[in-house]
Order: sequence, then structure tokens, then C-alpha cells
Amino acid sequence: MAEAGARRPVGRSPCQLQVEVGPLTGYLSVENTGPVPVAERGRRPDPAGVADILEWPSLSDGTASASQGEGNTVASADRAERHRFSPEILAAVRAASRPDNWHGPLEVVEHWLWIAAWCTASVLAFQQAPLWAAIPVYVVAVFFIGGRQRALAGVLHMATHRAFMANRRVGSVIGALFGGYPVLQSFTGYRASHLGEHHGRLGDPERDPDYKQYQDNALCGDNLSRAALRRYMWSVLSPRATASYILYLLRHRIVAKGERTSERWLRVALIAAVLAWAVFGGWWIWLLLLWFVPMVTTQVWIGAVAELMEHFPLIETAPRVDIFMSWNRVYGLGTRFLFGEKDGEGFHLVHHLFPRTPMWRLREVDAILQRDPVYAELPRLDGVLGGMGRIYRSLPSTEGGTAGKVLTTPMPEM
Repeated sequence: MAEAGARRPVGRSPCQLQVEVGPLTGYLSVENTGPVPVAERGRRPDPAGVADILEWPSLSDGTASASQGEGNTVASADRAERHRFSPEILAAVRAASRPDNWHGPLEVVEHWLWIAAWCTASVLAFQQAPLWAAIPVYVVAVFFIGGRQRALAGVLHMATHRAFMANRRVGSVIGALFGGYPVLQSFTGYRASHLGEHHGRLGDPERDPDYKQYQDNALCGDNLSRAALRRYMWSVLSPRATASYILYLLRHRIVAKGERTSERWLRVALIAAVLAWAVFGGWWIWLLLLWFVPMVTTQVWIGAVAELMEHFPLIETAPRVDIFMSWNRVYGLGTRFLFGEKDGEGFHLVHHLFPRTPMWRLREVDAILQRDPVYAELPRLDGVLGGMGRIYRSLPSTEGGTAGKVLTTPMPEM
């Protein structure tokens, strides 16, 4: 048994999905087929004709040359293969993926109104109610503010993909000033890490920051098992797990290596100005209690679980084809409200397939992609508990015990 936190070697996968699709199967079979050599990993180029809604950056300039493959996938040297959709589906996705200039700003206003409402409720509770009544109000406020803080990071996320507004320049400014900067995240740093390393190197155990985070939490390699997932879920609220996720944010979003120096100085100046205003204005304690406390607690905890449900364990176990390496998860209206999510955020597979599709159009694009028989048979995560249950059942029962074992996960009815 490997030690906790052990990483698998570069290019090796302890269990690789063997996917059977078609009218007679209806199952996603997981079979150990041995390591996947690095040389067999495919590149993700943009299919010709849809470059305006796809964004697969290279390490140099954030772009990739267009090419067209044969058969069902498009591939090249060192990135995962791309599933090939029909021209009719791509045309429909193209038409449905056009951004506008009002959905994004309206979302920002909504998030900040909810944050203001919970801050006001907590302050009034401490000022007008007895302490025993004010504390529960504060705890609830911290939970909801943390969810909205993660939503603000989501605004930055869509802005870095140029999918926040049709006016990209204005969208970038709004996404940075009212989305990323309040939660200390850099636009250029996030863009370099997220587009170049996560989207551009999805599934690379040495480059993909999300995959590396799974490894750091001892969820991958020889640790891949139900027991490892149980340990992780029990520890999500622990100081160690919280610190691990905060360190991940620091490395890839807050103090990312790819951040431009000019933006870093701008962020430092703005943060210093807000802190000085809070100190000299006498409201620094509220800034601490109602902003920084949620940022390092509930925002982190919600983010840790949500990001686990984006790629785990597919990022390690699936064939290196983009359509099999991410989840779509479906939350109800109540769950989305609790976690501060907007409709569409759960369609993470759709987002990876078409990163420049605005979030509010992802559900529509998902319906279009259902015309593809392979996509239509893919399982999805239904709710938090249902989704985690599906992930749990897909894992081997013991660490290092997957050799020769086939696991099946029923797919939704066609």
C-alpha cells in the first residue's frame, strides 16, 4: 500500500476506463488496462470552424493551431484526444454559444446583493439582538457569504475564458474588479494557470493543477479507493484539508506564477486601500468576520467538494479523451441557492468541451450535445449526495486492489 499522498509516476494510470457505448450496452465499464504512456496522450487542437467558441491554449500564446482528425476523435502529440461531434451539432453549439452584455453583469449584481443582505442581517443581529440569537445568524451568514464568494470566483473564471460578456474588454474589467479581486484572485494569474495548465493539460499528472490537488490529497495512484475518498470527505472541514485547498488557491489563483507584474501591483494597491479604509473607518472587525472568515472556511469547503465533483476520479481513470474526463452534475434550485451557484455551473463537461460558451447557455448546449449517442449515454452526478454516491460506487473497495477488476456504473435510460 502506498503512503498517503503518494503520486503516481508521470504518464501512468493504475486503472483506465474501457468505455462501451451503443444501443446495447447502457453501462460505463471500468477495467484495469495498465499504464498509459505519455506519448499516447493526445493534444487538444481546435476543430476547424469553431475556434471562436473553443479555447485550448498553448504554453506560449494561449492558442492552438486548428486541425482535423479522422474517425471519432481528434488528437495530436501530448494532450488528450478530442471527441469529434458531427458538423450539425457543432453548428448548433456555435449558434447557442453567443454571449450577450447583460447576463454577466446581472449575475454580479445578484451575488453582491445577497452578500450585502447577509452582512446587514448579521450586523443588525449583533446590534439589536442578544448574543445567543446573533451568533446563529452570523454562522448562517458565513455559510451563505462563502458560497457567494465562490460564485464571484466563478465570475472571474468565465471572464478569463472570454465568456462573461460579448464586450470582452468590459467583461474582463468587471470580472476582475467585482469577481476576482474581492476574493484576492488574479485575472492574468488565473488565466495562465487555468487555461494553460488545467484546460490545456487536462489529465497531466505533472501539469494539471486540479489533478495535482487530487494527488496532494492522497486520492490518486495506489490510494485510489473508497477508503481514500471516505478519509478525504471526513477531513474536508479539518484545518489540514482547509490549508491544503487554500495553498492550492494561493499557488494557482492568488499568487500565480503567470500573473503580470502590473496587475499584481494594482491588486496590492486596491487591497491596501480597502484595508486602510476599514481600519481608519472603524469597520475592520466586520471585514474580518464577514469577509475573511467565510473566505478561509465555507468558501474553501464548498469549493473543495464542488471541484472534487468536476473530474474525480475520471481525470485519472478515464481514457484520455475529453468527453470522458469531466462530469456534468445537476443541482436543484434549493441546492444551487445554498451553495450560491447559478444554473449552468454544474455542466462542467460541457464547459470543458466548449470553454467559450457562457455559463447561462451551458444547459442549452447540453441539450444539443444529447444528439450525440456517446455523449447521451454518459452518466452524470445528480445532487450532492447522489453525485458523491455515484463517485464512491465507481471506486475500488480497497487501495491498490483494482487489477483485473471490472466495475460497472449504470447509465441513464436513453
